[in-house]
Amino acid sequence: MVPACKQWMGVCAPIHCPLPLACFMADDQRLLMSLQKGKGTVVEFAGLDNYIRLFQDPVFISSTINTITYFIIQVPVMLVLALIISSILNNPRLKFRGFFRTAIFVPCVTSLVAYSLLFKSMFATDGIINQVLVSLHIVSEPIPWLLETFWAKVVIILPSPGDGPDTI
Repeated sequence: MVPACKQWMGVCAPIHCPLPLACFMADDQRLLMSLQKGKGTVVEFAGLDNYIRLFQDPVFISSTINTITYFIIQVPVMLVLALIISSILNNPRLKFRGFFRTAIFVPCVTSLVAYSLLFKSMFATDGIINQVLVSLHIVSEPIPWLLETFWAKVVIILPSPGDGPDTI
């Protein structure tokens, strides 16, 4: 008698065998297109000129650095915070455990528009975040969170409870 898993191999093999080939062919076509220049169907071989131009573009370099910075800082911070918060919320002695779980999950189900309006008002120059920081004498004047590039990156990288269920 043939085990059930081997029976399914006969059904799945015709589907899954061509898949890697199709993926490779698509990648092959993308690589070929990246070595060409032109418009529409009128193209000519450009060699590595497109890549040279890409790596000399300051916008590309800036966006790549921003992406790598975001990845290096935000991912480990979110993983550690997610583990800490989930451990705390799974403690059976925690009072109002259901309330805290709900409070953390609510931003996941609220609309993106409502969340963005709340986010914008919290981090405005006269927002609650600056009011707290100034009243606690952590900063002497409000931080322009959304007006300066550096502070905007800090706000984006900082973990926020509305990032979704996959981050907490």
